[in-house]
Amino acid sequence: MQVKRQIVRFLATALIAIAALSILPAKAQEHVSISGGSITGIYYHAAKTLCALLNENPNYKYNCEGRTALGSVFNVNALNRKLIHFGFVQSDRNWQAWTGSEEWENRPVASVRSVLSLHDEVVHIVARAGKSIQTVADLKDKNVNIGNISSGQRGNAQAILKAHGLDHKDNFESFSYQQADTFASFSNGELDAFFYTVGIPSRFLGELFAKGNAILLPLESDKLKSLAGQSPFYHETTIPAGTYQGVVSPVPALGLKATLMTASTVPDQVVTDLLEALFSNLDAFKASHPAFADLTPEKMTEGLTAPLHPAAEKFFKDKGWLK
Repeated sequence: MQVKRQIVRFLATALIAIAALSILPAKAQEHVSISGGSITGIYYHAAKTLCALLNENPNYKYNCEGRTALGSVFNVNALNRKLIHFGFVQSDRNWQAWTGSEEWENRPVASVRSVLSLHDEVVHIVARAGKSIQTVADLKDKNVNIGNISSGQRGNAQAILKAHGLDHKDNFESFSYQQADTFASFSNGELDAFFYTVGIPSRFLGELFAKGNAILLPLESDKLKSLAGQSPFYHETTIPAGTYQGVVSPVPALGLKATLMTASTVPDQVVTDLLEALFSNLDAFKASHPAFADLTPEKMTEGLTAPLHPAAEKFFKDKGWLK
């Protein structure tokens, strides 16, 4: 009887302990934010997809939120103010922030750090068919969207216009729309042309070209070589024939990289966990958008124009993808 009573007391104590454990709060989820771009753009898609991979990994306890944003300049400034953990930034804005030029003239953002390169981006110059616009010079006196003030594509547009001797303040009516408003305004006839920096193929441009009233403007060879030769972030590229309906021959264009950025203050473990979540599911990530189809781990260490975050550098070196 004594032994039975001891066993009963032991079991009762064990049950109480288990019950107590069951009502303890679960491990708190750590909030992480990844800032993309316009809701119609690839940056936002990439931010949402990365967060899904991080949230779904059973080894972690994260509540990752993919956010819309105004663009590269916005994301750099948000990183600098510790409002977000990660942000997608064009490689030109990445370099300008790090070195203290353009929007950050004489005030470099010392905390900005690279995590990885994503897809190649191309500056599309889209014009309305039948408006006597065949070259960049023909944009004079037209209604042209150059991108919202916090976007990277606005800087791309200004660089291309300057190379052609044009200024958006003096030579045409300029607009500062985000992508969704750009497509709507072009479709309703308000805009004659617009600049759009995006990975190819763009689904939204595909839908626009399918209507048959849009053409792509090529960059002149000498202007393209000058722009690419004078910067560490631009390169010469082409938009292949057949990318969009009606594009029957390659279109010379200006290219750059999309990069995922963070700040030096973001903990190593958070950066490492995000990279682990991505590269353990890289095929699924690549399948989520045509612009990601050719990604490889080695390519994703190229084209970075600000220093790598220490955790990212260690991750890539440990994998043998970075020397």
